[in-house]
Amino acid sequence: MTERDQQRGSLKIALGVGLVMALALFFYLSGTSLASFRDDTQYRFDPRRVDLGRSHPEWLREAPLKVAFFASYLQVAGPTFSLLDEEAVAAFEKRLKTSPWIEAVQAVPVLPHSMNLDLTLRRPAAATVDRRGRLWLLAEDGMPLPLVRGAEVSRLERALAPLRLSGGPLALPDGEPTWDPSIRPLGFPLLFGGIPLDVRVPAGETGRSLPAAGAQIAGLVRNRVLPRLRHRWSQLPAFLGVDISNGGYRLLGARAEYRLVFLDALGRPVYLSWGHSPTTAYVEIPWQDKARNFGRLLEAWPGLRGIRWGDLRWSQSWQKQVAPRDGRVDEGGRVGGR
Repeated sequence: MTERDQQRGSLKIALGVGLVMALALFFYLSGTSLASFRDDTQYRFDPRRVDLGRSHPEWLREAPLKVAFFASYLQVAGPTFSLLDEEAVAAFEKRLKTSPWIEAVQAVPVLPHSMNLDLTLRRPAAATVDRRGRLWLLAEDGMPLPLVRGAEVSRLERALAPLRLSGGPLALPDGEPTWDPSIRPLGFPLLFGGIPLDVRVPAGETGRSLPAAGAQIAGLVRNRVLPRLRHRWSQLPAFLGVDISNGGYRLLGARAEYRLVFLDALGRPVYLSWGHSPTTAYVEIPWQDKARNFGRLLEAWPGLRGIRWGDLRWSQSWQKQVAPRDGRVDEGGRVGGR
């Protein structure tokens, strides 16, 4: 090794040691500086002080819904934290996902003390009551959405009390009752059938509760079927709810799993069969076909006036699956003759 090579080697060693010492000093000072920044009050974020501004969806403007969402949010928001603390920000996101009203969340700090929250909310699709008579909303995925028990919610619970079975939720009364369309809590369709919130659908739909299945149908009818029909009929019968009592064919294998409950112009209930094919439980009829059959039924019976029930699952022989109010229902209680 020449003298020049030795000098190069010594220089490399010196530079290497110097670089390591410089990096160590940088990280030490950075850590100290970051810790001091984290403690700086100007970077503190209080998650309890949130303003949705104009970004909240239209359906959340109803006072009981807005109150319920914010009450649920405040339960999981947690204490003030530093926006420079990545672990604290991640923990905040994780806490928000535990709210039943929030399906997904993305939190982006905006220094020095703000936060952009991108929230995907669960939209209510139906309403029901639990074993104790407390009113709940359900999202389309079946998630129960709690309400704050204020004066308005208590009034709605009292109005629904006569419809409750002993120890269970809502049940359709016998006979030919006349309904007030305003009984729908906050405008959402009801789930009927005396099914508690925790009852599961039998094999084939593992893990999905009957109320969840009913809420999914209610959301589909409310958000897709009825808007499609309104293009032709500006005045549609009021959608009261979904009868889930035979979900999973719990009661009668020959009857439809689910029934839509509408009100005619006189406030009398009309039951429309919904669900799988009337000839096999393994074939699901597309909702577009059932919406088309619904339109045919409205053409023949405007406003559903004059009929007690019909079956939306039959495309070819739907006319034969209608029971006029002057006719009689068979003794088996079958709907649409199936």
